[in-house]
Amino acid sequence: MAIPDYPNNPAVDDEFTVGLVTFIWDGEKWRRKPLPSLAPDASNIQYDNTNTGMVAGNVQDAVDELYAGLTLDTTTSLINYNKTATVGTVATTRGFTTEGDGSGAQWKRVSGSGASSQSPSDTGNAYIYDALGNRWDIVPDHGSVNVDQLGALGDCTGVGVGTDDTAAYQSLLNWAGGGDYRKVSNSHNKRYRITAQIDANYSSGRRGMEIDFAGPVTPDATAFWAFRFTGYRDSKFRMYVLEGGVDADYSQENPVGGSLAFDFIACRRCKIDIDAESYLGRVTQTRSSNTPFKLSFLDFYLNCGDITTSPGSQPCGQAGFFRGTSAFGGFRYINCAWNKYMPVFDSIVDCVVEHAEFGPSPAILSSWEWRGCGSLWLGEMLYGDETGTQTGMLFTTNAGGTGCRRVEIQNFFSVFCDTAIKYENSEAGDYALKITNLQTRDSTTAGLVLNNVKGADVQVKSQADASAIIMQSGCRDIKADVYGDLNLKESVIVEAGVSDVVLTGTSRDASQELASTYANVRVDSVDSGIVIDEFHTRGTSASGSLDLITGNAVVVRGGRLEAQPSLTDSSPSSALDVNGLRTKYYGVATIPTGSSSVVVSHQLYQQPSFIIVTGRQRSDVRYSSVNSTTFALNIDSNAASDIEVSWVAVTSDGRI
Repeated sequence: MAIPDYPNNPAVDDEFTVGLVTFIWDGEKWRRKPLPSLAPDASNIQYDNTNTGMVAGNVQDAVDELYAGLTLDTTTSLINYNKTATVGTVATTRGFTTEGDGSGAQWKRVSGSGASSQSPSDTGNAYIYDALGNRWDIVPDHGSVNVDQLGALGDCTGVGVGTDDTAAYQSLLNWAGGGDYRKVSNSHNKRYRITAQIDANYSSGRRGMEIDFAGPVTPDATAFWAFRFTGYRDSKFRMYVLEGGVDADYSQENPVGGSLAFDFIACRRCKIDIDAESYLGRVTQTRSSNTPFKLSFLDFYLNCGDITTSPGSQPCGQAGFFRGTSAFGGFRYINCAWNKYMPVFDSIVDCVVEHAEFGPSPAILSSWEWRGCGSLWLGEMLYGDETGTQTGMLFTTNAGGTGCRRVEIQNFFSVFCDTAIKYENSEAGDYALKITNLQTRDSTTAGLVLNNVKGADVQVKSQADASAIIMQSGCRDIKADVYGDLNLKESVIVEAGVSDVVLTGTSRDASQELASTYANVRVDSVDSGIVIDEFHTRGTSASGSLDLITGNAVVVRGGRLEAQPSLTDSSPSSALDVNGLRTKYYGVATIPTGSSSVVVSHQLYQQPSFIIVTGRQRSDVRYSSVNSTTFALNIDSNAASDIEVSWVAVTSDGRI
C-alpha cells in the first residue's frame, strides 16, 4: 500500500482522509479519527507531519500501532504525559527514571481519574496518574510485577545509605493484595533500603501468591518490623535481609526496642525461604492468630548463620520467635549458628525440623527453647558453642505452665557446651521424649539432663563430658541406653526423687577428674523401680562401678562390673547374674589353736541372708556378727588345735 501524501502546514483539527481512514491534526501529530466500528483506543495513533507530507507508515502501520500503543523513554515521562489517551491505550516505557535502567513496563489506560502526575509511591498501588489525571494500570509481565517497575531504585550500599524504597514496596504489595495467584519480585542484583513498616495485610485471605524478594533489603537501624504478611494461603516467599536492625532481648516474644525483618500472621500451607546476614534484630516471627487462616507451613527454610571471621560480618540477633497452634508444619533447614539469641518455639504442636545447625554467640547465654510444644520431630541437629557454658536445646513450659510432650529426636550432635539437651517439667499424663541418637563431647555438665520428666526412651553416646546423663527429681518411667567414655565424673547420675528407671549400656574409664572420686554410676534415690540392666563398667574409676545411697531399692541385673571396687557406699537391694557382684561364695576358714572364733570375709555384694557352716573336727561351730562384709565363726571353747570350718554364704537373691 502506498504511503499517504499528507497536506503540508495543516491547521489544528484539519482532517485528511485516505480511503476509509480519517486523520486529525492536533497541532503536533496526525491522529487517527475513530470510526464507530473500531476499538475506542484507535484515536491514540499518532503520525509526525513533515513538510513534505510524507509519514513513516501507511494505513496498515496505523492498524499495527493501534495495538502497540505509545512507547516512551521512561515511566516518569508517562507520569508527566499531557496528551489525551483513550481508555484501553497501552503505553510501553523503556525504564522508570532513566531509559534502559531495567525498570520498564507496560501501562494500560483505564477509566478513572485522580490528581495529576502521581507515581506508584503516591497512589500506593501499581498504577499512576498522568499530567491530565488519567489513570494507567501496570500490565503484569506473565502475571508478575517487579518493585523496580514501581520506582524502587535499589541503590542501597549500607544501613541508612541510599534511596528510600519503602513506598515502592508497599505499593507493590498493595497491588498483590488485589487478587489471588499474583507474583511480585525485586531484582536479585540490587539492594534496597527500607525505612518504615511495610504491611501486606490480606485480612480476607489470598491464595497462590509468590513473593520473590531474593534481592537483599536493608532496614534502617531503628525499632520496627520491616515486612508483615497476613492472610496468605498456599503461597511462596523468598526473602533476604542484609544488615540493619537493633540489639534487644530477643528471648522475649515482644522485646522492648527490638526490630523484626519478616512477620507472618495467619499464613497457611506456605513455603518460606529466608536468608539473613548481619541483621542485628529478629529475622522472622510467626503469630498464632488463625484469622483468616490457621497458621501452618509446608516448608520453611531459614539461613541466618554468620561466619564471624568474614570481613565485616556480624551475628544476627535471632533467627526467629515462632508461636503457633496445632498442625504447624515443617522446617526443612535452619542455620542460626552464632546468632546472639537462639530460636524460641512457643506452644507449637505438630512440627518437623529436618536439619538444623546452631550455636549462640559467646557474648550471651542463650538456648534454643521449646516452650510448651508437642508432637515434635527433629531430624539432624548439629550444635556447638565453643565456650562450655551454654545449654544447646531446652524443652520447658510455656507461660501458661504447659510442658513439652511427644518429642522425638533422631540425631543430635553436640560439642563443647554446658549441656547438649535439657528437658524439664514435661506435661503430666503424656509421653515426654524419645532420642534415637544423642552424641555429645566435652560438655561441662552433661550430654543430657532430665528434670521432672515422665516417660522417656533415650540413647546417649558421651565422650569426655562431665557426665553422659543426669536424671533429676521428679523423673520416672525412663529408659536410658548410655555409652559413657572418659567422663570426667560419673557417666550416669540418678538424683534423689527419681523412680522407675531402666539403665543399660557401658561406662568406660569414668572419673577422669583424678583429684576427685567418682564412680561409673551414682544413684542417690531410694525410690523404687530403678533397674541397672546388662550394664558394663570397664577400665578404671576412682570409686569403682556403682555408688549407691544407703537404703536404695536398686536392682542390678546381668552385665559386668569390671571397674573396682564394684560398690561404693552401699549395695543394691538385689543383684541377679551380675559378673562382679557375688550373690554366693564359699570357702574354708580356720579357728586357730587357743581361740574360740575367727572373722571371715564373705566377699558378697551385700550382707548374706543365710550361711551354712560345717566343722570338720567339732560339731559346735556356729556363725554370728554378720554384716555387709564379714561374719564370725564361733565354737564353745578354745580350740586345742586348728579347727577347719567349711562355709557357704548366700544373699537373698543368690542360688545355692
